[in-house]
Amino acid sequence: MGQYADPIQTVILNGMWRYLLILALAFWLGGLTFYALVVVPIGADILGSTGQGFITQRVTNQLNLIGAGVLAMLLANVLVRRGRLLTATWLVPAATQVALFTMHPWLDGMLDATTQEIADGELFYKRHGMYLDVTAVQWAALLVHLWCVQSTSKTSPASDTRTS
Repeated sequence: MGQYADPIQTVILNGMWRYLLILALAFWLGGLTFYALVVVPIGADILGSTGQGFITQRVTNQLNLIGAGVLAMLLANVLVRRGRLLTATWLVPAATQVALFTMHPWLDGMLDATTQEIADGELFYKRHGMYLDVTAVQWAALLVHLWCVQSTSKTSPASDTRTS
């Protein structure tokens, strides 16, 4: 039989957990948004679209790793909360993250970093457009998920008021 946790402690832990989830989402979404809206256009102006593309290739690897880490945190929250909307809004970014991890090497194979050339420009840009579409779906789903996270009260493992 376990003892019941202090309700004030539970409220504090829940708030801290929700805050960490929101910070993680802000880091990922903010980084992605800033990169897409500020860095890419400036880089393309300075380096040309192909030169900027080789930078984007490396940056998106990092963004995908950040995304995987944040999705792991969010999964912990989903498993505790078990709400339908929360689960659905987690499944979409998770599925799109798998797609992005799968598509990235598909694009990488068309880039020659040594010569900074694209093997088949027409095919590359078609595939790149698909990658951007998947990213946009993920971004939108994450905004909905962020709303779900910030508008709930039971968001951490500390929500179980019994301890062992």
